[in-house]
Amino acid sequence: MPRQRYVICRACGTFLRARALECNGCGGWTTRAKRNLAVQGIGVLAVVATAIYVYCLVRGLGTSLVPR
Repeated sequence: MPRQRYVICRACGTFLRARALECNGCGGWTTRAKRNLAVQGIGVLAVVATAIYVYCLVRGLGTSLVPR
């Protein structure tokens, strides 16, 4: 049987399950929730940067194919 792992809330000191994303006592986000949000934000920024890069490539390619 797997054992339960606990962490302590940094804001109020309440014991929480390690997979918890929010403190039941004070409602603050856990370190795990903050890390997940940062990773998702970096992923979104990477997708947006790639889309802008591809758009610039396609736009530049289209103008280079137009005869002058």
